[in-house]
Amino acid sequence: MADGVPSNTILTDFIYHPDGAADSVYVIVTEYPTECMSYETPAVYYWVYNTAQPDGYKNSITFMVDGSVVADDITAAQVPGESLRWNVTGLQPNSKNICEIICGSGSRSFEIYCRHSNIFEPTPGALLALSAEGRTNNTSLERRLDWHYTNDYNTTYAANLEDFNWNNNGWRIDEDTGRDCLRISNGASVEIPLTLFTNAAPNTGGFTFEFEFKPYNLYSYNLLTQSTTTIKDENNKEDDVVEIIRDFNSDLAIISYIATDNNNKAYGLCCGTQDAFFRMSDGKNVTVRYTNDQVIHVAITVNAAKEQICMYVNGVMSGMVAYKRTSAKLPIYAEKLLINSE
Repeated sequence: MADGVPSNTILTDFIYHPDGAADSVYVIVTEYPTECMSYETPAVYYWVYNTAQPDGYKNSITFMVDGSVVADDITAAQVPGESLRWNVTGLQPNSKNICEIICGSGSRSFEIYCRHSNIFEPTPGALLALSAEGRTNNTSLERRLDWHYTNDYNTTYAANLEDFNWNNNGWRIDEDTGRDCLRISNGASVEIPLTLFTNAAPNTGGFTFEFEFKPYNLYSYNLLTQSTTTIKDENNKEDDVVEIIRDFNSDLAIISYIATDNNNKAYGLCCGTQDAFFRMSDGKNVTVRYTNDQVIHVAITVNAAKEQICMYVNGVMSGMVAYKRTSAKLPIYAEKLLINSE
């Protein structure tokens, strides 16, 4: 109707296979994004139904983007109504990409428009890069819970989102900046299984952690670190050497990536509501402070060749410490990155 109101676009498939019809292979796409940002790895949910085979039969799947095979001979069990997931890679920015799922004589193609983004672009070779850009609560629960990243080494890291109510938290728009964000509140949390180094930290080169967050609606203004002054030489008062020891409480952290040594002593990185730090296993640490209720960008760079750790707040170097590779450990045994609201 010319003056009618259009309904929502349906992004799912329907099949009809009458009794007595010849056997066929159907590829059913249950959900996919029509657009994505260039830094994202969009997820497509689908399942395959081969009428000649029983439930549980393992079909061979091929994935293609713009006529090129990106994954071949992928085995997927046939379970009607249970979605499988394809993490689409190889999309070209600023263009429509024709994606296709093929199983035997059956196939399903669809378009995903990939938009180039200047807001967030992971550094080439990044191990993990997650962003809230383009995310919304106005989608299925399955997609709301899906937050993952596949890096250049074909390793996928998936976040576990727990205890979100999807009402006043979840994928929201920040009122001050107008940008998409993941609001973590009211007991919600995010856990990302993440092991950066399996055996030993690098002796050359380095790595960087970067976080962008906004502490707001605080009920505690406690610092992560507290300074204690001690005197090294109690007997020689004229040559007293004052040492500042910083103790920290990781329970106050909103972002943490912590390991423990053989003496159950914690080291690693923490970001709180007022400050952030990075501590080596030998106790050397670097600490920075910032204010709440504004967007904070914290970067931590580890230069193994120069044996230096630097911390930046909103692009300004705000702390630096030297360490010895022979006596200090990086958080090589940390197993998960945690983001908490309480």
